Amino acid sequence: GINAEYMGVLVNSAYLWTLLVVMALKQIFFWLASTTLADRGRIIHPQLFGIFDFTCSIWGLFSGTLSAVLRVVFPVMYRLLLVARVDLAFYPDGLDFLDGGHGAYGAAVNLESTAGNPTVRVFCELL
Repeated sequence: GINAEYMGVLVNSAYLWTLLVVMALKQIFFWLASTTLADRGRIIHPQLFGIFDFTCSIWGLFSGTLSAVLRVVFPVMYRLLLVARVDLAFYPDGLDFLDGGHGAYGAAVNLESTAGNPTVRVFCELL
């Protein structure tokens, strides 16, 4: 079978590395712009700054679209791989109520432990 914890770490780390690469490229772009196109807040080369601004807009469009797609694809892929594992919560501790499958599993386990308790069953039979 699939090790669920490993798959979750793998999916989250791939998403994290993608975001880190996008953020690093954005910082490199802005560092280049601040060192070559501006001096003390003044724009030295307006034409080059216009090209840079257009390039950043196109890059933002690309990276924003990529980020939006990854925010949908990675959780869906993670959930599809773990669809049979309702014993693992998909959300963090504070948001467990959003995961219906995990809540139903927890309720079934709780019911089984309370209704199937041999001590309580013998006590009820003796009454």
